[in-house]
Amino acid sequence: MLHLELIAPGNKTVFRQKLPEIVQVRVMGNTQVRQALHIALPEDAMPGQYRLQIEVEDIQNQAASRSKQTLAFTIVPQEFGIVHFQLYSIYTPQVQLPCPGVAVVGQTVHVTAIVLRGKKDQPDRLWNLDVQMKLLDEQGKALADGFPITGQFRKIPGDLDYLDVRFDLPVQKAGRFLIAIQANEPGTNRNAQLLVPFQAVDLQSGAKAGK
Repeated sequence: MLHLELIAPGNKTVFRQKLPEIVQVRVMGNTQVRQALHIALPEDAMPGQYRLQIEVEDIQNQAASRSKQTLAFTIVPQEFGIVHFQLYSIYTPQVQLPCPGVAVVGQTVHVTAIVLRGKKDQPDRLWNLDVQMKLLDEQGKALADGFPITGQFRKIPGDLDYLDVRFDLPVQKAGRFLIAIQANEPGTNRNAQLLVPFQAVDLQSGAKAGK
């Protein structure tokens, strides 16, 4: 069982929560249970240093000691930037199925993110946005035979402070890469870039990154 507590600047508790019990059959003889957590922070969260305290309890062995871990992170003032990156194996109006940063050659994954406009001098003025997604090698260098996917958005209402963007990424060869998303507001110095690791596996040849 997991116990969570999020602590804001000034040692103020944002929330304290006990998650439902997790039960898994050890079909592979493993002694570890892996889980993923997703925490949505409010848009008006105060900038500063935060701490997420995670405590694990073995409900089948009450004599076992609890394990604790503290993760620290920083919330910065809202600026022009790229947030909420997510990969999907299926993305339709009816079904959205998230997936990890690993895909199979021949598959198409869907890359999504949100571009935040941040502070603006003229809140009611229409604005424009250029976005681009490309793959880099794991050292951050451009692929010799790679081409970017670009998008342009024009006359966005001034009261819209963010924009959802999506790219379709056809997985064409095995390897370790970085997904690079770039965004800029034409006519201004606002620009941002997000880099996310990505791995592609070729099941037919048995080749995968790292071999």
